[in-house]
Order: sequence, then structure tokens, then C-alpha cells
Amino acid sequence: MKTTLATIKSFIRKNAGNIYINVKSEFDGMTDCCESRHDGFTKAKHLENSGRDAHDLGIQGAWFVGSSRDYFRDYNENGMTGFEVTNCCGRFIIAIVNDPLLYALTKEPVADDAPDTKVSMVIMSHLSDVQESMVFADKDMDNTRINFIKWLILKYKNVDTLINPDKEFQQFNVLRADYNL
Repeated sequence: MKTTLATIKSFIRKNAGNIYINVKSEFDGMTDCCESRHDGFTKAKHLENSGRDAHDLGIQGAWFVGSSRDYFRDYNENGMTGFEVTNCCGRFIIAIVNDPLLYALTKEPVADDAPDTKVSMVIMSHLSDVQESMVFADKDMDNTRINFIKWLILKYKNVDTLINPDKEFQQFNVLRADYNL
């Protein structure tokens, strides 16, 4: 049987509250292409304000293009069953747990403080702040931001690594105080 958007809608309706989502990639306007993500499966959040014709079908992280431009593949791995959806806006999997033991054994643990921002975005943000503050000549803060950027570049060779920027800045400030930077 061919999987269609109607099949996906029915799956979402029948399994409301039990759906998990794994966003594998999503469109990034900064790079004008789809960027990989490695978040793993999380319980899907239902969007209350999603209308009947919404492109997310009421699931946060999902995006359906419509007009036969979504590609569907059955998904049945690691104790989960559902569908993988690919389109020009990214790729994600929506699934339900059909074998709780297998799912628990294969699920990667998610930390309470799961990283949420790419190192490259943190670097760009701080560089923009430095550029903006050059007008006001806040040299101490500019110096701190530039040293933080250097520290991130030295610490993370891959700037696509996901981090918690607040936690990283806190660690940097501890080192800065210890070494009087």
C-alpha cells in the first residue's frame, strides 16, 4: 500500500498523545539549505493553534510541504513504527513505540540540559555583538566576547556541535576568573 499524506494524517489522529518525533534535518535560512540535526526521538508536542490546513499537522518539528512534494517511507526500527518524511524543508520521523523493551534498550539518554545551539551560531552572535558595541566602545565586554569566541573555537573543532551557550559562557567565566583573563 502506498503511503500518502492521508495515511500520515490518519496515523497522527489515531495515535494522538503517543507520537514521538526525530527531526533529522531542517531548513536553515542562514545557510539557505537543510542542516543536519541529531536530537534523537522526543515526545511530540501538540500545537494547539494549528489549523486543519496547517503544514505541521499539529506536531511541533514536523513540516509538510503538500502538493505531492513530500516523500514518505515506512519506519520500523528500534521498537518504533511510523513514517519518515522528506521534503525541501527537511527530514523527520514520526513514530510510536510498539516494543517498549527494545525502545528502552536502544534509546540514547538525553541530558536534562540538552544542547540547543550550534557553536557556529554562538560565535556569529557574539561577533555581531562585538561589531555592534564598537560604536559604544565597550572594550572590556568586547574583549570578553572575543576571548569567549576563541575559547569555543579551540574547544570545539566542529562548529556544528550543539551546545548550551549559557553553560559554556558560565564555564568560560570560571576559567577567566581563575586565570585573570
